[in-house]
Amino acid sequence: MEEMPSGTAATLVAQMPPDHAARLISKMPPVPAARLVEEMPSGTAATLVAQMPPDHAARLISKMPPVAPLRPEQHRAPRGL
Repeated sequence: MEEMPSGTAATLVAQMPPDHAARLISKMPPVPAARLVEEMPSGTAATLVAQMPPDHAARLISKMPPVAPLRPEQHRAPRGL
C-alpha cells in the first residue's frame, strides 16, 4: 500500500468497509497514512479517522498539513436548507 501512488491507494482504501480501512491505515506509519488520508474525500477521511484508536488518529493528524480557516462566507448554509 505504501509503495502505490497515494491517489491510487486512497481510491482503493476509500472503497473498503470503513472499519477495515481504519484498521489498515492505523497499522501504517503516520506520514504515509497522512498522505493517503489527504487524498480521500473529506467525509470518507473523517469517518475513517473517527474509527481509529485515538492515539493513532492523533499521530496521523499531527502529520497532516494545517488547514486554512474558513472565510465568513464559507460558514453559511447552502440555500434551500
